[in-house]
Amino acid sequence: MAAKRTKSVCFRLSAEEHELLRQKARLAGLSQTALLRDHLNRTRIYNHKEKQLWFATLLSIRKLLAALAEKATGYAPADAVIATAYLAAIVRRLEQLTRYEGQHVGQVFPSRHGDQ
Repeated sequence: MAAKRTKSVCFRLSAEEHELLRQKARLAGLSQTALLRDHLNRTRIYNHKEKQLWFATLLSIRKLLAALAEKATGYAPADAVIATAYLAAIVRRLEQLTRYEGQHVGQVFPSRHGDQ
């Protein structure tokens, strides 16, 4: 049994938009309301915050690699410790990246093949 519908939404359309809605509903064999409900259930919302985090993480990795490359010219024992610390920071950032971008895990860590 469908839930009782007690809420409504009202919005304005231009004459062209209204005609398009009417035509699409008719072609689909639905009422205009049913067509809008159907599309509401199929709509996907894209959150670009994840993409911003992805780029911020990549920029952070780039900075760490540049710092490591700068230190790598001398590699005295103390420099080796510093380089190791930078590498550890890179690994941490890559691990963070895999948590937020699971679809790219196989590209970052090929041995995982997308498994977390």
